[in-house]
Amino acid sequence: MASVLNFYFRDEVLPYYGGGTQRARAVAANDFMYWQVMEHARERDPDLRLRSQQAWYRCLRFQDLLGFEPEQLYYEYYLVKRGEMPNLSPTNPRFGKAIELWRRMPLRLTQLVGPPVARYLG
Repeated sequence: MASVLNFYFRDEVLPYYGGGTQRARAVAANDFMYWQVMEHARERDPDLRLRSQQAWYRCLRFQDLLGFEPEQLYYEYYLVKRGEMPNLSPTNPRFGKAIELWRRMPLRLTQLVGPPVARYLG
């Protein structure tokens, strides 16, 4: 119904990718899944820190309710041919028309076209 891929490194656990079926939402399987990640991390090592991309997963409140302290994440990027980070957010106006077109396309077509197109977005 729902699953998550975690990476453990030193004193951190990073829920890297998670997802669930439509039915999972109705029974809060994703909430339970992330709660289990946090519980397992605490059992494994009480000092283990949970890292998440809070803006993407909107789980700050959920983590806070379970007693986890939020901590700013810092990332480093090596930009080979660019002077600045690309804005790949769906809120970027550059993608507005493409997103509307994508929403109207049949699912099977998006599955075929998506991977080759994605490499040229950045």
